Amino acid sequence: MTSEQYTDWLAVARRYSRVAPEAEDLLHDALLTAAGADRLDLTDEDNRRWLTGVIRNQAAFRARSAVRQRQREGAVASGVETRKRR
Repeated sequence: MTSEQYTDWLAVARRYSRVAPEAEDLLHDALLTAAGADRLDLTDEDNRRWLTGVIRNQAAFRARSAVRQRQREGAVASGVETRKRR
């Protein structure tokens, strides 16, 4: 991957990331996922679409996790017990 391609993918990650500093971590995690799925050939249009989807889905997962964490912390701070889901 060239530095120009990396910059382009970082821009994609920034577009989906809620917090700009997390975009680089998001991209690195997505690239590791791509390596594990043998989809690092980014000259293939299907792999580029797939990687964009991975970035989008991971960003959404992180956003949901952050909201849940804030809710748990707020509940603890206010003295409300939280129950674990089964």
